[in-house]
Amino acid sequence: MRSYGWFETPQAIYITMEYLAHGDLKKHLVRPLPEDEARTIGRQVLEGLKYMHENGFAHRDLKPQNILVVSPGPDWLVQISDFGISRRLEEGATVTMRQGTMGFIAPEMLGFIRAKSSPYVADIWSLGALLFFALTNTIFLQDLHRLRDFADGALTAADRETELLRTLGASQQCSGFLQRLLAPSPDDRPSSQKASEHSWLAEPAADDQEE
Repeated sequence: MRSYGWFETPQAIYITMEYLAHGDLKKHLVRPLPEDEARTIGRQVLEGLKYMHENGFAHRDLKPQNILVVSPGPDWLVQISDFGISRRLEEGATVTMRQGTMGFIAPEMLGFIRAKSSPYVADIWSLGALLFFALTNTIFLQDLHRLRDFADGALTAADRETELLRTLGASQQCSGFLQRLLAPSPDDRPSSQKASEHSWLAEPAADDQEE
C-alpha cells in the first residue's frame, strides 16, 4: 500500500493511503478460481512475503481479507495489507501466539507443534491455505480438532483436501506445490525464496514438468 502522508488532530494521528475500490480478495472469491488466476495471485503474494522475510518481518495473519485487489481477475493485481500483528523476527524465534484466523493460521502458531526452522514459514502455511481456498472455495482444516490431528500426523494433505483439488481439476504440479506449503511440520515447508522457485509458479504450468 502507498502512503500519501499523515496529519494529526488533538485526538488522533491519521495516515492517508491509496484507495482501492475493489476491496479485499475475500469478496471476490465467491466460486473456485481457475488455476491460472490462482497462480497469478499466489505469485504476487509470495513476492510480497519474500520481500518481508528478507527484511526480517513475518506477516502472521495472511488470509483473503488481508489481500487487497488493485485489479480484479482474470488479470489480477493484488497487495498484502493489515500488518497489525506483524513482527520483526530473528531465526530461532518462537512464533507461538493465539492470534490469527482459523483456517489460515499455521499449527505451530497454536502451539500444536514445535518449529526448529525459520519462524517465517508460518506465513508459508497461510499462503497454502489461501491458495487452497481460492482454488476450491473451501477452507482448509477450519476445525481446531482436525488441525491438531493434522499436526500430530493423524491426517495428511493427501486426504479429503487433496482429493477435492483433483475433483476440481487442479494439476499435479498445483497439488504438489500446496502439499509442500501445507506440510504439517514447519521444518518441512519451503522458505519464501524456495517456494518462489517452484515450477508451478512459472508460465505456463504443465503437468509433465518437474515439480
